[in-house]
Amino acid sequence: MIELHMRLKIREAKGQEIRQTLKSLGRMIRARPGCSRYAFYVRARDNNGMVVQAWDGRVALNNYLRSDEHKVLLGAISTLCSGCTVRFRGN
Repeated sequence: MIELHMRLKIREAKGQEIRQTLKSLGRMIRARPGCSRYAFYVRARDNNGMVVQAWDGRVALNNYLRSDEHKVLLGAISTLCSGCTVRFRGN
């Protein structure tokens, strides 16, 4: 299992928009083969967030990283966030 953690610094006044985007993307990402977890959290007090994904293996993760869903997620992050850090765990 490989986990992907994305820490987000959400732009002011964009919290609701990123929540809606992450929620709608979640249905599509969870349906992808090999996805065993997709969750996101947004703290209301400071507008920081986190996206957590777990993939059954390297092939499933690589397929997702090339997918339209991932491209949309990256586009939303670049538009609605002022910063993002990514961390992978597992093998």
